[in-house]
Amino acid sequence: MRIHIDIGHPAHVHYFRNMIKILERQGYEFLVTARNRQYVFELLDAYGIQYVDRGKGSDNALGKIVYLIKTSLKIYSLALKFKPELFIDFGTMYSCLSGFLMRKKHIVFEDTENADLYRLLYKPFVNVIYTPECFERDLGKKHKRFRSYMELSYLHKNYFQPDVSVLSEAGLKKGDVFSIVRFVNWKAAHDFGKAGLSVETKVAVVKALEKYGRVFISSEIELPEELTAYQLPVKPEKLHSLMHYASLVLGESATMASEAAVLGTPSVFIDETGRGYTNDIERRYGILFNFKPDNEDPGPVIQKAEELLSNPDHKNKAMDVRERIHSEMIDLTKFMIDIVKQRTRF
Repeated sequence: MRIHIDIGHPAHVHYFRNMIKILERQGYEFLVTARNRQYVFELLDAYGIQYVDRGKGSDNALGKIVYLIKTSLKIYSLALKFKPELFIDFGTMYSCLSGFLMRKKHIVFEDTENADLYRLLYKPFVNVIYTPECFERDLGKKHKRFRSYMELSYLHKNYFQPDVSVLSEAGLKKGDVFSIVRFVNWKAAHDFGKAGLSVETKVAVVKALEKYGRVFISSEIELPEELTAYQLPVKPEKLHSLMHYASLVLGESATMASEAAVLGTPSVFIDETGRGYTNDIERRYGILFNFKPDNEDPGPVIQKAEELLSNPDHKNKAMDVRERIHSEMIDLTKFMIDIVKQRTRF
């Protein structure tokens, strides 16, 4: 059985890597195309997944259009040679035309309500769109839901065990209080018009967290001089182990906020629009806290972070919540494999 998977973001590598490895052992073959973006190739290499570079993309509107056309044609050319029977992606939109022209089934996974532009382009050409149960939009007759979060496709206990050696690599020991901060570049189509935290606010937040322990920064953009010393010291594939042992994860990434929650670490997510899954985790489990960016007054964000860091019991409770999440939500990789096997039968 031949399957094409398109990867546009580091998180997509994680979403599909366990499914790829399990199905490869069962005789399935994969063509993986991947965008040349921070950490994507490093992660694919780390997990031993072969891939084809589909280019870097562009930051401006015209460049994005040109890249869409060129990349769609490149994927179509590759698909004609590989002859996949099924297409899968996380709403990247670059392979939807190939699946349509080749009259093959196309499955999309999604969890971002405001990714309207991508959805407008791929929706007419795909067969089914799977989202978490908590997705806050109705996408019509192609829309199906599952009781889980995307992050449980790779951070479920069936697949992930933290590597304690990451602590020594970061100059830490077990029990140390430390925070991980994530800044994004706001260049994705669904981030159009957003700006996030200002440099001044970023510095203020980091300095506030540093009062309680070390701070590590993962950033898609170049850090200001005041923050370069805080850059994350571990390889991308070890980040989740470090997050598991962290006291707090704070930043502009919905994915990392959700990852922290399912790993048993309190998180603070800062974004203008939020996500259905981050709202659901806050409402259902109280381990993740959603805030809108306010560069005039970052006080509420800092206050919540200090509240979480100053009381070790928050981390202990978060680990208990992790157990609840894993027991109440499905093993998403198993669900994906079942779906693939069903879809490839027709």
